[in-house]
Amino acid sequence: MLNMNEPLLPKEAFTTFCDGLDHPEGLAFDCEDHLWAGGELGQIYRIDPQGHVSEITRLGGFCLGLTFSANQELWVCNSGLHAMMRLDRSGSVLATIKEVNGTELITPTLPCSTIKETFISPIQAIGTVPMDTCTG
Repeated sequence: MLNMNEPLLPKEAFTTFCDGLDHPEGLAFDCEDHLWAGGELGQIYRIDPQGHVSEITRLGGFCLGLTFSANQELWVCNSGLHAMMRLDRSGSVLATIKEVNGTELITPTLPCSTIKETFISPIQAIGTVPMDTCTG
């Protein structure tokens, strides 16, 4: 029987995978098993399978949810800039979306991708963005 007053695992069972990230948010894996995270000052981090951290770019704002599209473009919900951003893997911004279906994004937080669309779930609305129409 599960005892709610006891931890499932002792704290000694945990180790630090990597260090040096600023308030990491929105973890997402790419097709090469690199872990990506957003940071409090708009950083986009890539962590390799050995735990080595690289800051790929700094967008400003506050990067929350991340996801990769089927073609490995990184979608970032940036609450500080009130935008959803599409980046290539080098960190270049390919598109910035500030509204969906006529509704301005206030606090976009959680993207998820399918083969053809990326969905965002900002706090105030839910919208879909067809990937082939987001060119800038």
